[in-house]
Amino acid sequence: MPCWEIRQTSVNMEKADPTILDAALKAISVTSYTFDRGIVTITGWQRTGEPGSEAYSFTEMPTAQQVKVAYGQQVVKVAAKRFGWTINTAKSNPAQRRYVVNKR
Repeated sequence: MPCWEIRQTSVNMEKADPTILDAALKAISVTSYTFDRGIVTITGWQRTGEPGSEAYSFTEMPTAQQVKVAYGQQVVKVAAKRFGWTINTAKSNPAQRRYVVNKR
């Protein structure tokens, strides 16, 4: 008999702009969440199958830190668009998500 569970993570984002937050969550593949009174609650990750079998997979849920990093990246993108800046990935170490922002 298969079992299932749904996990939930809450992140305090009191000053978050809902539009930017939505773009940030979509960027990290979050499709099911609520945003109420500054608290983001992410739900919908399921585990299915028999324990101990290959079918017992669990999709990783983003951590609070991953949500905050994704939000920060979206804030920079919105500011760059507003002020006419260009954003480039830093050539020194692109894996660390470092960016260079230039005025046009």
